[in-house]
Amino acid sequence: MKIGIIGGTKGLGKTLAWHLKEDNFEVTITGRDTSVGNKVSEELDVTYSNDNIKTVKNSDIVIISVPIASTQEVIKELAPHMPKDSLMIDVTSVKEGPSYTMKESLECSEVEGVEFIPTHPVFGPRTTNLNGQVIVLTPLSKGKWYPKVYKYLSDKKMRIIETSPEHHDDMMGVVQVLTHFSYISTASAIEKLKINIKDTEDYESPIYNLMIDTIARIVSQNPYLTYSIQHENKRGNKIR
Repeated sequence: MKIGIIGGTKGLGKTLAWHLKEDNFEVTITGRDTSVGNKVSEELDVTYSNDNIKTVKNSDIVIISVPIASTQEVIKELAPHMPKDSLMIDVTSVKEGPSYTMKESLECSEVEGVEFIPTHPVFGPRTTNLNGQVIVLTPLSKGKWYPKVYKYLSDKKMRIIETSPEHHDDMMGVVQVLTHFSYISTASAIEKLKINIKDTEDYESPIYNLMIDTIARIVSQNPYLTYSIQHENKRGNKIR
């Protein structure tokens, strides 16, 4: 089976390429930076292409793994080129927009038998074992591909959650938007107070120690991703 990962040279897309290659799928990754793409291609032993449309046309499954802000635009661009009876999956952490964009774009394309499954793998790009990891599925309908994908995830012993795009985004509003915003606000306050973290180590409580570790994890992530999580979830303004 041929799987094309749009945006598969970095982050979660690269991680998914590694897992799928390990399971003997024929994987093609795409990305704008040719030098990075070729390097990752050699590292993972997968095919690299800088042509999204060509990759889509030659894939049984297309996984959209681009920045949140670009996801809906990429879906619209690639939907008309999906092969007959193929499957489109997105892996963004915001589900309402991408879910309905896939539905509308694929219906408009009128390509026979194309299905879509909106997903949110709730784990980081350095995850090497999927056992116990959470993945959320927000299907608007279930076709012939759905049980196959579900079984694959189940066989990996992942924790599968099925819900609506709206409920997913409500929950992520707390799990991601509120959590990130709270810790980043605390980090900003410490910075403005000109506190040296090392000076607090002799006084730290267990809760404070956990908080500092969590802040370190969040602020070391890609800041554009952190911003997109805040910006793209429609619940953000109310929550903050």
